[in-house]
Amino acid sequence: MITLASVALASEVYATEPEKQVLALQAFPIEPQQHKLLTLCKTVLGVEGVKSAFKISAVPHMTIGSWNVTESELKEARAVFEKRLSAMEPLEFQVQLAKVEEDGFFEYYLIPLDPTDALKRFHKQIHDALGFDYETQRSIDLPGQWWPHISLFAVEPGLESEQVDRLVSELEKTSTICINGLGLVTFPIQTVEELRF
Repeated sequence: MITLASVALASEVYATEPEKQVLALQAFPIEPQQHKLLTLCKTVLGVEGVKSAFKISAVPHMTIGSWNVTESELKEARAVFEKRLSAMEPLEFQVQLAKVEEDGFFEYYLIPLDPTDALKRFHKQIHDALGFDYETQRSIDLPGQWWPHISLFAVEPGLESEQVDRLVSELEKTSTICINGLGLVTFPIQTVEELRF
């Protein structure tokens, strides 16, 4: 596991103008990996001092894009989603567990061992294929600014928990992730379109 200096991330609890809603494009690991990560992380959700979006129905994912959209833009995005992304192919890459101090918590992420050109091309290919010109929600999701990561959980500093220690030990064994799915997600968390390839 590596420990990173603090990074500037937008909160996972998105906020936007009242007449608009947040639309996120998320990349999903293959089902066995996604299920395993979720099952592992759920073992610590009851520990005081641990927080995770998995408590509010999130699943392990890598955010590819995020926009503030009107209801009509959401309908438009849903209508073109599968057709424009039908040429996508699975992508496998090496990952490592990273720990980042952020907002008074230690956040745990899976991050690419080396953000390869293939991963950057995958991200750009998706943005190019969709061609969404909606208002950007988080700049870290844009090509050239993207920080690829899978958020797992966060703990208060100084928390001592055998459950968390066991989880960290298990997560350190995760060496590769294979992305084979994309989904359009609205908030509160609901996957409104999903494509597996």
